[in-house]
Amino acid sequence: WEKNQQTLRELEAEKAEQQERIRRAEALAREAKEAERKRAEEVRQLAAEKLRLKELEEKKAAEELARKKEMFRKRWEAEQAEKKKAEAAAAEKRRLAELKKKVEAEKARKQKQAEAEKARKEKEALEKKRAEYHERWKAEQERKKREAEEAKQREAEEKKRLAEQKKKEAAEKARKEKEALEKKRAEYHERWKAEQEKKKREAAQAKQKAEADRKRQAAAAEQKRKADAARNKQQAAGAGGANTAALQRAGKAWGNDILRHVSSRWIEPADTFGMQATVVLTIRPPGFIKQMRVTNCKGSQQFCDSLITALHKSEPFPRPSVNALYDQNLRLIFEPN
Repeated sequence: WEKNQQTLRELEAEKAEQQERIRRAEALAREAKEAERKRAEEVRQLAAEKLRLKELEEKKAAEELARKKEMFRKRWEAEQAEKKKAEAAAAEKRRLAELKKKVEAEKARKQKQAEAEKARKEKEALEKKRAEYHERWKAEQERKKREAEEAKQREAEEKKRLAEQKKKEAAEKARKEKEALEKKRAEYHERWKAEQEKKKREAAQAKQKAEADRKRQAAAAEQKRKADAARNKQQAAGAGGANTAALQRAGKAWGNDILRHVSSRWIEPADTFGMQATVVLTIRPPGFIKQMRVTNCKGSQQFCDSLITALHKSEPFPRPSVNALYDQNLRLIFEPN
């Protein structure tokens, strides 16, 4: 660039010098024109002088004429020289003008070349910038894709871990519930056995006392024993019917207790309106299912399955008021609340 500037300065200096030469050439042209005018004037004067010399002596006139001719020749030669000089100046002017035109054309060419070079560099820079941006974009897309795949893999692993954890927790919960239920059953059975032993002892004591009373009463009198025997026989016949009715009432009350007990633990499915199920249930001491049959389920399979689950969860069942109800078939009708 500095070299181009130096060249431009030199061209401008040359241009100024050429303009000075042109100015001098123009001045010389003006001088030549003035000389031509003067020459014409002198020619005119010369013609007049010739007329005047006619009256002069021929010799003097001839010498004078010869002198003037010589002078005129020299002047003409001088004028020709000036004319050539003016023509040279004009040629120089034309040359300088052509040079100026070439300089300006060269300047325009270099400027155009510089602009083209600038445009080329800008285009290269833009293409480079676009390429860099595209590479960054590709890298970003690859990174996002990698992160998405890693996130998807982590999510799958987390789901798997949670599923395994949930499965383990469910198994652990089921195990603990089973252990708790078995423990509860065992505790309940132990309490029931203790109560049965207590009742047996109390019954044995009562039996012994009754036997002692009977023996004392038997020792009182034979007639009284016979009368008492007849009376007892009559009372036994009436008591048999009374005991059957009492057993039926106790069974009905126990069935209602079981219905309430199971209903409180029954997680009913949705839309069970109008559904009903009949269950034949046999309970063994001290309150666990011996046998169970669903004889009539007027509802969906989900309804029946939920009832069966509730029956199993309801163990141990409430105790009956009469132990004779154990191992007997109970017919229960379940309806949604």
